[in-house]
Amino acid sequence: MDKVALLLEAAETLNSELRIKPLLENILNLTLRYLNAAAVSVFLINPKLNRLDLYLKAGEDNPKIWSSHLAFGQGIAGWVAEKGEPVITDNARSDPRFFTGYENMADFKTGALICVPIKRREKVLGVIEALNPEGGRLFDREDLDILITLSGQMAISLENAILLEKSEKDRREKEILFEISKKLNTSLSLDEILDTIIDSLSEVIDYDMAGIFLVNRKTGDLTPQFEKSKTRGGDELLRKNIKLKLGDGLVGWVAKNGKSVLVPDVNADSRYFKFRKNTSSEMVVPIKSDNHIVGVFNIESDEVNKYTEEDITLLEAFASQAGVAIERARLHNEILSKRELEEELKIARRIQLSFLPQEQPQIDGYDIYGLNHSYIEVGGDYFDFIRIVENQYGIAIGDVAGKGIPAALIMAAFRASLIAEIRNNYAIRTILSKVNSLIYESVESGNYVTAVYGVLDSQNSIFTFSNAGHNPPLLFRSKGKVEELSEGGVALGVIPNCNYVERPVFLNNGDLILFYTDGVTETFSPSGEEYGTDRLIDLINSSRDLPAKEISNKLLNDLKTFRDTAPQSDDYTVIILKKL
Repeated sequence: MDKVALLLEAAETLNSELRIKPLLENILNLTLRYLNAAAVSVFLINPKLNRLDLYLKAGEDNPKIWSSHLAFGQGIAGWVAEKGEPVITDNARSDPRFFTGYENMADFKTGALICVPIKRREKVLGVIEALNPEGGRLFDREDLDILITLSGQMAISLENAILLEKSEKDRREKEILFEISKKLNTSLSLDEILDTIIDSLSEVIDYDMAGIFLVNRKTGDLTPQFEKSKTRGGDELLRKNIKLKLGDGLVGWVAKNGKSVLVPDVNADSRYFKFRKNTSSEMVVPIKSDNHIVGVFNIESDEVNKYTEEDITLLEAFASQAGVAIERARLHNEILSKRELEEELKIARRIQLSFLPQEQPQIDGYDIYGLNHSYIEVGGDYFDFIRIVENQYGIAIGDVAGKGIPAALIMAAFRASLIAEIRNNYAIRTILSKVNSLIYESVESGNYVTAVYGVLDSQNSIFTFSNAGHNPPLLFRSKGKVEELSEGGVALGVIPNCNYVERPVFLNNGDLILFYTDGVTETFSPSGEEYGTDRLIDLINSSRDLPAKEISNKLLNDLKTFRDTAPQSDDYTVIILKKL
């Protein structure tokens, strides 16, 4: 055959397509035709995975076999790739180098064989192999010359195709990273960000499972925020409810150490935590923001030795984009949550304020004033004035064990039940007993309310009260004596059935009763000194001639001065009742 004509035709055919897989199709067909062979195979060297990847065609109508491979030195093709020298034989099966593994795939018993390296500038790019079955036509020296001639043109076309593919891959990776950057910069939704990253990654890295694990700042757990898999069935169940601690598995190791890992065979790595049964190889990279780890990017394949250092470099680029976007989305969510919480607290505070008296009562012969000062938006303190009948006012003060919205909800339940029982016209001791049972049944163990409830009979100058575990109100007698009003029973909600006692006290002109919550006496100075009951008594004694409102305001100012730079750590609630 005219070598010049052969080269011209081969060049025209091979250069008509510079994408690798269509080019390999042309190489297979060209070799089948020129060598009158029954089967042809091409082995391309895969330098990343250090192996030869097989593309085979047996006859014009038989299907190709892709995605099989040989190790260097394995079989005649592996030997040719390793040595760079051709082989021709009339009986390949008698050659000790022959590998029979592909014969069943092609339903073919090999007889004659020619195998030639595809070399460009002394670099072996692959191997071209022509085969005939046992008893078929034998190859001769002319066939070998033809295949060697064809291999030279194949090498040129393959080199161009490989360079073009690499260029296209690099370009596509840069485009995707740029597109990701644009999308991530315009989105503040964490779910949308994670979806974008995973979907874009699939365009440049082949995977069977991809997952992003975010670090829970409070617990340190690693939780999968998003997973996308090309597998279905049992593997889905294995991925549910997974939580990893720092250091657990490859994912936990990367999160703890901040270093990427590339694992060709997970079964050979003791760090691997098997939660997906088909995984064979894996790469994991940390997701960082401002040098601290916010999560981990995990990619898995069902194929051993699937990924390379180039792949992990690309994944690190994705992780770099992800780190900034995830942290920004988290901060945005925290701001939104804070705003929502602040709004909820404002609403709760307005509701709570609606429970407090809207005005101070006007009682003949008495000066009475109450105030509540929460140290946060919503507190657990409560006071109230309840008109019962003419000349009788209920006076209540309470404090929930706890703070914030939960405490406010319990206090709302206490107020509602207290008013309901007062309207039933029960005795004070019975009212507290019934309220205690309701609180015990309604709240979780460990929650309770301390309270004092009493009734002022202004006509007869009698105040009858019962104390449910609260700070005893202080009765300042006009002659200087101070009494604690402590009779009653335990705090509300502590035990299911509790009996309370009540006690009447007779009020004389000039007598004063101070009701308060523990936030008053348990105020601390910057040095840690407690305000205490003695200091409270001294302040009241020094200002008892003032109106009730002025005494209350003076107490608040004194607490603020005492506290100085120390933060307020509890609510202040005060009621002052003076007999004029």
